[in-house]
Amino acid sequence: MNITPILIRSTLALSISACVILPLLNVAKAEPDGVLPPVIQSGLALYASGGSEVAVSAWEKAGPLERDRKAGDYAAEFKQLEKTIGHYRSFEVLETREIGKATRIHYLALNFERGAVFASFQVYKTSKDWVVQDMDFDTKPEVILPWLAQSGAK
Repeated sequence: MNITPILIRSTLALSISACVILPLLNVAKAEPDGVLPPVIQSGLALYASGGSEVAVSAWEKAGPLERDRKAGDYAAEFKQLEKTIGHYRSFEVLETREIGKATRIHYLALNFERGAVFASFQVYKTSKDWVVQDMDFDTKPEVILPWLAQSGAK
């Protein structure tokens, strides 16, 4: 009985299995692209039911924006925008970019009755959960998504 073919087949089978299974483990461990952290999701849900002030408050909670004076202006800006584009309706995740293991930027379109507001949320993973580190909003997509202007898209 020759043991060499048995060893070769066993080694080949294990190698193929490892090549198939190991990448799947990494995919299962990572969050799927487009999945928003709970802090953003809760703010969007609150926006739909309670308005911009409670949404902004949820986005600021437990992060560096909680103590930032600039963050308090966001609710007022949304109130002003709502006079022009109507009430908030829904959102779309446009893109998620991983900056590092603990930092991501989520780009969204916030859909209102008569137009869209484009948003970026920079989030940071603390020891407990994701927090919003910075956020920006504009009705011009190229301001929030600068690569649109660079690519010549209209």
